Amino acid sequence: QVQDLEGIAVSRGTARDLALSPKEERILRLIARLHGGRVIKVTPLTGGLSDSRALRIRVEDGAGARVYGAVMKLGDLTDLRQESEAAAEIGGNMPAAAFAPVVAFVANGASDFGGLCYSVAEEHDKTLFQFLGDSPGSGQAVVDRLRGATERMREGAVAAPISVKELRDLMFPGITIEGLSADVSAGVGSTDHLVVQARLCLQHGDLHGANVLLDAEARPIVIDHRRAGRHSITLDALTLDMGFVFHPAVADLAGDWPTREQASHWDDLDAWIVGCPVAQLVR
Repeated sequence: QVQDLEGIAVSRGTARDLALSPKEERILRLIARLHGGRVIKVTPLTGGLSDSRALRIRVEDGAGARVYGAVMKLGDLTDLRQESEAAAEIGGNMPAAAFAPVVAFVANGASDFGGLCYSVAEEHDKTLFQFLGDSPGSGQAVVDRLRGATERMREGAVAAPISVKELRDLMFPGITIEGLSADVSAGVGSTDHLVVQARLCLQHGDLHGANVLLDAEARPIVIDHRRAGRHSITLDALTLDMGFVFHPAVADLAGDWPTREQASHWDDLDAWIVGCPVAQLVR
């Protein structure tokens, strides 16, 4: 079986500088063998900010015919199990056309490492970051479709008092202000005791542009559901917005936006979007 695995080629195509660990290559070869493949071609997607890696995979037989394709997450088994469970909840609250279901989970063969496969059509070949880099004026159409696809998740949102600490713990359990970097925590003081009114509902939890894949008609499909759960109703919209500021994949797209002055007045929408390359989407 080991010799059989080693006989499966991992092709990086044009991504020749893509560095894969031995565990990652083993998981890729395992999914290829599961489908009778002799070659697995991998294309890196613009990944999230976690330790996992997202790849588009294409498995081919010895004659070069496609026998399997998916978007595959490679990472820690505990994280992938959590993601698989969260995907089931999200899937029951999104239309099938916008939801990428988990179709395979490779949990054996690489110690504490594994792979999770999402069913994604090959036509959804660009992340939202990449799509808007090519067509920056398409932001409004994408947002409208995402809003419609996630509408059911926001139904039944109820306003309730919740402390700042409880709200933060929904997404980052155990993280304190003091535990953040000095740049973030300096001058903030402890706000954990403050109680605010928040509308809680099901949210994706990590809806930045690398987790939204689009086809040529700007039809979105959402992947990577590990942080899904009950959060503030504003979380996904804020993550989508802030992704164009903080995600490393958008440095070329964002350019010099936003300026430090704009960042200090983020709550003023008209001022915030001046010079923004995706102003339609943000608005």
